[in-house]
Amino acid sequence: MEFGVVPDSRDITVPAGSTTCAVDSSGTFRFEVVGGAGPYKIKSSNAGMIPVPAQVEKQGDQFTITLTGNCFDPAVLTVTDALNNVVTVEVTSTRDESATP
Repeated sequence: MEFGVVPDSRDITVPAGSTTCAVDSSGTFRFEVVGGAGPYKIKSSNAGMIPVPAQVEKQGDQFTITLTGNCFDPAVLTVTDALNNVVTVEVTSTRDESATP
């Protein structure tokens, strides 16, 4: 199986009028590692998006991102397997300006 992360991208819509980019009280989104060779290290390009945990051990393991409230557009998750293969996941955050605050 080809090394990757599911989903391979994510768009987070922030409610209009929000003063932060946190979506709700949980602010977490789940991803799954597929293929490649474990363990897998996960890093974020932006402090507004924290991967938890920062390392998973085997294919099929899941991790989440927690939003700290800082806005970003885009941010990139980098996942590196034990063989130094790298995949990236782009995460964007956009404001829903169609709704009135």
